[in-house]
Amino acid sequence: PQFRDRADVPGDDGFPKKVLAALEAACKELGYSLRQTLEMLSSADKYSKEVLALVMRKTGCDDENKIRAALDPQHGPFLERVRKLVEEAEREQSEEERRRQDKIRSMRLCPMGY
Repeated sequence: PQFRDRADVPGDDGFPKKVLAALEAACKELGYSLRQTLEMLSSADKYSKEVLALVMRKTGCDDENKIRAALDPQHGPFLERVRKLVEEAEREQSEEERRRQDKIRSMRLCPMGY
């Protein structure tokens, strides 16, 4: 569905959730990693210009203030969710590295002493 500017857009049924979905899609479409998304959300501006422009295109709303008004109340929970995803990915990477190192140690030294 396409959304056009209306005075009541931020409170429109489901509009903030649709804007948040557009934000997630924009980050993915622009190739942002979870870490890059976290860095963007943690910055003073909260959202990069390129991401906001794509969110505006995806929602059909050309008023940046309305987009920000829909996103800002969701910023904290979204930032926390991305932070948890980054932590989980890093934990999985650490566990994978530990398993790899354990496997290498179990192979013992080669005849050359390595």
